[in-house]
Amino acid sequence: MEESGKLQIRHIGNVYLPKKYAHLIWNNPPIKIFNHKELSQLDNIFNHIRRGGLSIVCGPWEKVLEVLSYLQKKKREFSSIGNRRKLLAEEHQYTRPWFERHYQEILSRLMVIIQDDHILVTDLASKDSGEDTQIPYLIELLGEFTDAKDKILPLLVPVIGIQEIQNNIRRKTHNTLLGIEMVNHNNVLSPISQDTIELFHEALQKVSYQLASPIEVLDMGCGSGILSLLAVKIFAFSEMRITATDILPEAIAITKINVEQNLRNLAGELVTIEATRSGDLFQPIGTRHFHLIMFNPPWVIARPKSRAEIAIYDEDQNTIQRFLSEASEYLNKNGHIILSYSDHSGAEAIEKLRIYFEKSNFEIENIYKRRIQSRQSRQKWETIFVFDIKNVEKG
Repeated sequence: MEESGKLQIRHIGNVYLPKKYAHLIWNNPPIKIFNHKELSQLDNIFNHIRRGGLSIVCGPWEKVLEVLSYLQKKKREFSSIGNRRKLLAEEHQYTRPWFERHYQEILSRLMVIIQDDHILVTDLASKDSGEDTQIPYLIELLGEFTDAKDKILPLLVPVIGIQEIQNNIRRKTHNTLLGIEMVNHNNVLSPISQDTIELFHEALQKVSYQLASPIEVLDMGCGSGILSLLAVKIFAFSEMRITATDILPEAIAITKINVEQNLRNLAGELVTIEATRSGDLFQPIGTRHFHLIMFNPPWVIARPKSRAEIAIYDEDQNTIQRFLSEASEYLNKNGHIILSYSDHSGAEAIEKLRIYFEKSNFEIENIYKRRIQSRQSRQKWETIFVFDIKNVEKG
């Protein structure tokens, strides 16, 4: 966590405000704490927020949600904040979606304090501070990178931010092939592409006969952790260590949760899955080498406009080019890379991919493909490719 995220609050001390919420304190708003006994003062909380302040509420999560529900019922009164009518008269570009975002930002001023992934029942200054609802890996789920050496300060987080994360991890996606339930996050690629998973399954099965135990596997861009768990199913009777990594901290957190909930049902004690800290491509890996690298890279040639699009959009195929240029340094002799791609951006994208293989001294050993209807455009069809490639120099 960065020093710039520190905020000192009277009677509480230093807390950390995640970067995604930094805009809430740009104007130095007045901050008021409402303890457990004061949560019934709904009008006081509402008026403080309406005047531009931040309301920190400390109490049982059920009571906090009651406060949020009360504020949501006041939406009409909140809508006048920011001279709404004046804005409508002067700036025609302000639309209903803009005002909805404006309203959600106002609701974000209702905040809670989190310590060690627990929502505090009372403020930190109280000797009888208690713990209530716990959310594992909360810092990462908020999109924050942390290192083991970091001193984890209490977090200051909007109630609606916590509620969104809770709703995310409560919704589960069933994977028929693995027979498991998986949680996900709005910014993480959902493990719903059954076709892609089945193609990886086919490729991994064939590769499994060529790799001897113990096996070192890298799940690059792990997302929800679906490929790590798929590899576990296929290599279940081998001694294997899987390293999962991703550029997004929230993906690392989701992978950890899915592994904790499902690994025991898929494998014995010989298989382990370790998630790294978040980082770009091979940055978190160090000098380790692998017998197998799996990667489901972004396949649409366009610039990502949000964190959620990082797993889908790759401007100028930059991500896949960098991956291929670096991958041989981390691949053992006779190692395999199982890589998926799509012709969503046209056949030219696949031809360029083949050129990148050649430039990086990789040769294609097998290709698995399937024609499907695109999820980005229901009127468009695309072909999913899964390539099994090997390094020419080491093969």
